[in-house]
Amino acid sequence: MRNNSQLVLAHIEPTPGPGSGRENMVLRASYDDGATFPYRQMLWAGPAAYVTLTTTEEEGSVGLLYENGVASEKQSCYQRISYQKVPVPGQSAGCPWAVEAMHV
Repeated sequence: MRNNSQLVLAHIEPTPGPGSGRENMVLRASYDDGATFPYRQMLWAGPAAYVTLTTTEEEGSVGLLYENGVASEKQSCYQRISYQKVPVPGQSAGCPWAVEAMHV
């Protein structure tokens, strides 16, 4: 998502080491067109997968919808789909987030 030179990115950030997989949903924000992402917030520490970002009516916040759950030998790691509204510091006043496709 973009707001002037500010970008917000949500992604999986696996724990380093062998056997790590899709876990640790993280929100990051950049204030310089993506050159750096100094803001980092852990949203879910555990199994997590597909995520989508959306705008919210509340200025300075974004909404995230993502798969998550608890690791278990008896069932899938992704037992639920969660929605979370998250404030993002540093958003320019009066400039709502715009959803933009980013291909990396």
